Amino acid sequence: MDNSFYSNQNWQENSRAAHRWAVKAAERGDAIAQCILGYIYSKTNDAVEKDGEKAFAYYMKSARQGCAYAQYNVGMICQSRPDVSFEWHMKAAVQGLDWAQFFVGEFYYRGSEYIKRDYALALEWYLKAAAQGHHPSETMVGEIYYYGRGVEQDTETAHE
Repeated sequence: MDNSFYSNQNWQENSRAAHRWAVKAAERGDAIAQCILGYIYSKTNDAVEKDGEKAFAYYMKSARQGCAYAQYNVGMICQSRPDVSFEWHMKAAVQGLDWAQFFVGEFYYRGSEYIKRDYALALEWYLKAAAQGHHPSETMVGEIYYYGRGVEQDTETAHE
């Protein structure tokens, strides 16, 4: 079997080619390509130097066009501003992105000066993510029932 495709040189060439094509699509306004470039610039890789500012700029372009993955990433980047982080996570959550739903649940579960603690809303968002097989959300659903936070304590449901 010829393993030349898997050589380091080929991987470097492929990642640079992927970057070039993503740039072309992003320049035409393609939200998915912009999100991909956000990811590429957020990591050290063979195609480009890591650049947090470029990553954020591409994620924002994509997020403003409604890309749930970009919206989620903007929410993660903006965690130092909980009000902004919550807003972007919510945009992704209503589109069904499980990790965003989990973080919306976290905002409600923990509460803050921006978001009032609301166990019922936390449970609602955790259940949406859990229905997609999101394990951290399943754990939080169990915790809410186990301790009876906003619901009647139910250790049987907690262990399901």
